[in-house]
Amino acid sequence: MVVCRNLAVGGFMSVLRFSRPFQFTQGLAGLRLYLDGQFVGRIGNGSTLEVPVSPGHHEVLARTMFMYSSRVLPIEVRVGESLDVEVGSNASGWRVVVSAVFLFARSDYLYLRFKSPRSDEEHHQARKKDLLIGALMVGLLGVMCLGGCGLLVAWFESTTGNAAMAADRFLALLGEGKVAEAYNSTATKLRDQESREAFANSVRQLGLTDYASSSWPSRKVDNGVVTFEGSLMTRGGGTIPLTIVLINESGSWRVLSVKALGRGH
Repeated sequence: MVVCRNLAVGGFMSVLRFSRPFQFTQGLAGLRLYLDGQFVGRIGNGSTLEVPVSPGHHEVLARTMFMYSSRVLPIEVRVGESLDVEVGSNASGWRVVVSAVFLFARSDYLYLRFKSPRSDEEHHQARKKDLLIGALMVGLLGVMCLGGCGLLVAWFESTTGNAAMAADRFLALLGEGKVAEAYNSTATKLRDQESREAFANSVRQLGLTDYASSSWPSRKVDNGVVTFEGSLMTRGGGTIPLTIVLINESGSWRVLSVKALGRGH
């Protein structure tokens, strides 16, 4: 290990010069530095911090605001010298992909090490690499979010689409005069609450037996219940505002209730 030792300004004062490379991980948070158990300062992303120190043996530690830390770095400081120490996150570069591992290793989340001499170009390249990996990770998360939204939309369209076909089949049976068959296709709860005769009277009074077509501009899904709000077009050219609710019973969508013109069942 190459240790950078330099004569400090004034010739007698010893200095610890901390530097932190620019990293995507913990980029917005300052890292807290401790010397012999005492807080001595906070260092930001891509910045440096100088800490005066007496000659002799010292121990340095770095921590995040959530108490993740580095391992203790022992340091021997000579009279009138400055030591360069680098602090940063181990979850950087390609390690970002497996950064969750460091969440369980609190003392390995950060690193402290004597700074090896590197050219400005090497520092620049390391920064570009971290920025590139950070951008790739953000892009990957974006793709995952878009994919999740796409799946949600597909699920909604599939659910409401199947329920809409069931609603239209129910109304088509009424339009064809097959009231008994339409009644048998409804949800068990509806049939438990209303007799076949009462059902037939209700759908005739609502005008549903004059069904020609339907339109459902509003569709809602709530806890497995699909609600359509739209209108029924009659064979005579009329329009009946309609709300129809369906539930899934044994893999089939069945009508639970129908409301039209302020009346319903």
